[in-house]
Amino acid sequence: MKALIADQKLVTELLPMEEAIDVMRRALTMLAEGDVIMPLRQMLVMPGGDRVMGLMPSYVGGLEAVGVKVVAAFPANFDTEYIVGEIGEVLTGKAPARTSPDEITLFKSLGIAIEDLAAAHHVYTKAKERELGTWVEIGGRHFGSAVED
Repeated sequence: MKALIADQKLVTELLPMEEAIDVMRRALTMLAEGDVIMPLRQMLVMPGGDRVMGLMPSYVGGLEAVGVKVVAAFPANFDTEYIVGEIGEVLTGKAPARTSPDEITLFKSLGIAIEDLAAAHHVYTKAKERELGTWVEIGGRHFGSAVED
């Protein structure tokens, strides 16, 4: 099975704002029409109660896509001296993105999992059509037509 690794440049190229607005409109329309399965998020609270991980699965029938949005919060990651900008500033290049694997990007999304899934599906589809991005073999078994060998 192959997975797409898409960097900021590729996502920006394949999902410009005008298209992103349309992708969100379609995803939210599918939600309103009942074509989305989106159970309540599950929160895993670690011992001590100050560290959490949220899992937000969703399925969008109109896209035949499934995904999980994962958000983790650990107090040690919140020292404000390390905050260099907001996510929009990183996306527009006004603030630096990570420069090493040791750095942490924290993003608080107020959106819902289907928005992320719809955007990822859009980028994935366009990257596949145009043969763009970095594709990596991740192994695994083929369980249906939605998964490619």
